[in-house]
Amino acid sequence: MASSLADQVIAQALEYGGAFLKVIQPNDVGITGGHQRGFHLSKLVHGYFTPQPPDKGINHDHEIRLEWSDGTVTDSVIKWYGVGTRAEYRLTRFNKIREFWPLRPERLGSVLVLIRRASTDWLGHVLDDAEDVDEVTAALGLNLDDSSWALYTDSGGRVRSTETSSECEHLGILAQVREWTQFPTTAVMSATARRIAESCGSSDGLDADDVLMKHVTLEYDMFKALEDQLVLADVSQRFDAVDSFLRVAQSITQRRKARAGKSLEEHLKALLLSRRLLFEPQPTLDGTKPDFVVPSAAKYYAASDDELDDVLVIAAKTTCKDRWRQVSAEAPRVRTRYLVTLQKGVSSNQIREMREARVQLVVPRVLHDAYAPDDRGYLMTIEDFIKLANQKAA
Repeated sequence: MASSLADQVIAQALEYGGAFLKVIQPNDVGITGGHQRGFHLSKLVHGYFTPQPPDKGINHDHEIRLEWSDGTVTDSVIKWYGVGTRAEYRLTRFNKIREFWPLRPERLGSVLVLIRRASTDWLGHVLDDAEDVDEVTAALGLNLDDSSWALYTDSGGRVRSTETSSECEHLGILAQVREWTQFPTTAVMSATARRIAESCGSSDGLDADDVLMKHVTLEYDMFKALEDQLVLADVSQRFDAVDSFLRVAQSITQRRKARAGKSLEEHLKALLLSRRLLFEPQPTLDGTKPDFVVPSAAKYYAASDDELDDVLVIAAKTTCKDRWRQVSAEAPRVRTRYLVTLQKGVSSNQIREMREARVQLVVPRVLHDAYAPDDRGYLMTIEDFIKLANQKAA
């Protein structure tokens, strides 16, 4: 269940008409060996942060007052580094507070939220809890499954780090959503996204890691296009009571959360099928219900303790901070559980706890750099996992 912090962030974003959300990365919290600490900000949306455009040959400071959710106020600066080879914006200067809590290594993979009240007056939050992240992104219509940052504005614009669909895919999406008069199930929508990707040749030559990310991105673009088509009339009408408006708003938020929760599972299932892998979805294993088992529940029950290494128990969760603990209790007979996730980084302490609990992270290759350098060797790619699963199934 989301906390009061999520409600606070949503209320402030709506009140002030915007919010920048960023998954905290290793170079933000100084664990990549660089001397610079502070949050990297995207040049693509620099106008939200500072009047200084990304001009080469100059450095520029935009001083701001930043009030954090714990009441701390920092006299910070949004700095443009245009001299030399860096060419980047960073949020820096935090009153020289020793081990300032938003910059601690355990914040890796959490979500920074920056809300502009005025040009030099800002609010800052860090969402550590996955339920809070889900609630905020759903309420604001954002998606961080395939993106490292996203910007919400009340003008209806949504900008994110991930490139959106190609022209061919965009036309395919528009043609499809015109045929829908209601929201299909996530299974139907994800299958449609894959069909469009195939017809456009989007997945040609890609390995399993990139295919999975492509399908996740395309489905989100399709969902937003359909939402604009079907929901706009509801939110544009005159409501006769506040309760009527709140019912519509809650329905929108719940639909977004439900889709996001099932999307990765559907695309992973299709990927495993495309590789002709023998598996069983949604098995019941000793009173627990993981997402997949390779090769089958029957094999799990028939296997001796020595043979259980040939049984792979798989969970699919878009984010895994703390949620990985649920996975560690599934299928109690196996020694290792495999968690497929789109999580962009978790702290080294949580990685250590996962390893002790024998939970193996499986992360698309493109996201490995979001983890601490010393932890990347623990990660499996999607491609490597499928090869292992095929070996076990054989």
